[in-house]
Amino acid sequence: DEGQAEAVATVEAELDAFVEACIKVALAVPRPGDVAVLYLVREAFPSVRTGTELTRGVLTGAGASLSVTSELDEGGVIFGDGIEDDRLAFGWGRTVVVGPCAQQLMWVG
Repeated sequence: DEGQAEAVATVEAELDAFVEACIKVALAVPRPGDVAVLYLVREAFPSVRTGTELTRGVLTGAGASLSVTSELDEGGVIFGDGIEDDRLAFGWGRTVVVGPCAQQLMWVG
C-alpha cells in the first residue's frame, strides 16, 4: 500500500545517509552476514570533564561489546535505527551494552 511504500522509501533514504556518514568518517560498513555492529554518536557535545573520545567504531565478532554509562543531566537518547519514535531515554547513570547478536535480521526486498 502507499503508506508502506513511503515508509520503505524513508528507511532506504536514512540508510543511504547513514552509509554516506560512515564513508565520511572512514568506517567500513558491515556487510549483510557480518557479525558486527557499527556505532556512531550523532551529536557528540564535548564537555570540559567528559570530552568526546568514543564517537564511532565497529564491534566485530561474537562476544564483542561496548558499555556506555550516561553522564548527561537530561535529554540523552539512544536510537537503534535513527527513527525518533522508538528512541530510548538515556539519562544520568543509565548504562547500555551493545554488540553483535547471535540472531540476525533478514532483509526482504
